Amino acid sequence: MPYGNLNLAMREAVRPFVLGQTVYDLGAGDCDHARTLVGLGAGSVVAIDKAEAPRLAKGVTYIRSLIADVPLPETVPVVFLGWPQNYVIPGLLEWLHRAETVIYLGSNLNGMACAFPAVFRHFLTRELVVYIEDRQNNLLVLRGTLATPRSPVLEERGCFSDEILTL
Repeated sequence: MPYGNLNLAMREAVRPFVLGQTVYDLGAGDCDHARTLVGLGAGSVVAIDKAEAPRLAKGVTYIRSLIADVPLPETVPVVFLGWPQNYVIPGLLEWLHRAETVIYLGSNLNGMACAFPAVFRHFLTRELVVYIEDRQNNLLVLRGTLATPRSPVLEERGCFSDEILTL
């Protein structure tokens, strides 16, 4: 399984959260994840990226833009964040705060770095409903808001640590 892909267990774990939902794929890149999400039953996927539009699939709408420049919808059922950059991405936190469900795929282990610390501080304020560790990718599905921050799992700890953490 190449880096960045959802393995079979991850696909099955994600399916109930995207089934029939509008999913916003932030930093969609080549739209591979957007196509996968449609295949898992997403009602539609809005893929947002600053790059040229790639090959799209039925059910995927592509917006070529910076995340901060896309008007934030009133409701954001699901945000998918696949291998985000490890520097501050303007507008990203606003989308995460608005999302009912956040699906994160990436790795802060084995010397890799995904997303910036404020993203993971936000994650700690949400209920972690799915966590799947893998040598190449880690999946987190987060929902709701907690009264007090929870303890971080290994993937989240990796973002805050200077040491290289491994499985």
